[in-house]
Amino acid sequence: MGNDLTWIGVVLRSAKSVRGLFVRPEIVDEARTACRELRLLAKSRRRNRRPTTQELTKLDAYFGSRDGRARVPMKDIMWFAIHSARREAEICRLEWADNDRDAPLGLVRDAKHPTAKEGNHNKRFKYTPEAWTVVERRPRTK
Repeated sequence: MGNDLTWIGVVLRSAKSVRGLFVRPEIVDEARTACRELRLLAKSRRRNRRPTTQELTKLDAYFGSRDGRARVPMKDIMWFAIHSARREAEICRLEWADNDRDAPLGLVRDAKHPTAKEGNHNKRFKYTPEAWTVVERRPRTK
């Protein structure tokens, strides 16, 4: 919900500054305060467990049964995420040209950083053998 309010705020600020529309972007801050007071918004709880082998097996079977119909290869994304420890956004930005097959290394584009929001393209990571296996079975589109 907090993320939705953030993007609504972006749209309202743009509508006001770019389009000159009479809107009140500050209403988003008021909504955020109200949501906190009603305990609809809170900080996420820190994770303290990993999925069990049984849970991973069920997810693998579920995504495996859907991969033929779905355009998003969730089974490969799930296993790649587990074996590479990359964030969702980092995974989705990987490009074939960023891989070094000989090492094997990958390049993270716009890696999350506490202060620098853009241009963090210099972070290389080493693929685990399991993550590289997932990479190798994906079709090369670029």
